[in-house]
Amino acid sequence: MLVKRKLITEAHIDFNQHVSENAFYSIAIECFQETLNRYGILKLFFEVNVAPIIFNTEIQFKREIFIGENVELHMDILPSSPDMRKFQRTIKFFSADSSEAVAVVSNGAFFDLKQRRVISPPNAVVMSFIRSGLVSKSAD
Repeated sequence: MLVKRKLITEAHIDFNQHVSENAFYSIAIECFQETLNRYGILKLFFEVNVAPIIFNTEIQFKREIFIGENVELHMDILPSSPDMRKFQRTIKFFSADSSEAVAVVSNGAFFDLKQRRVISPPNAVVMSFIRSGLVSKSAD
């Protein structure tokens, strides 16, 4: 699991004066991609022509988050198959008081960008995810 911090700004707020659902998803994906880039994993995807694809995403709302809050995002990948062909990505938002506010849970797989099909990722991809700290060995 990796942790990243994010400040909630006016751009994230909806008409109810809390973070909108599309903002939660956008923040989650933005932080996840920044993390992949920081560890060189995005570059590796292009080198080996493999990338993750998402089949479905669920957002679980537990507590409100408001403008000006500094939130912590906990990002985690849980393999759903032994070869990591399929996985569950969980990005949890924690408010300033450390209570869990939102979980963005996605199910996906690795996709061969040339053959356009789901595959087991190359070992280099699996190892890069493990070295980054994103991969969990078991569900929490």
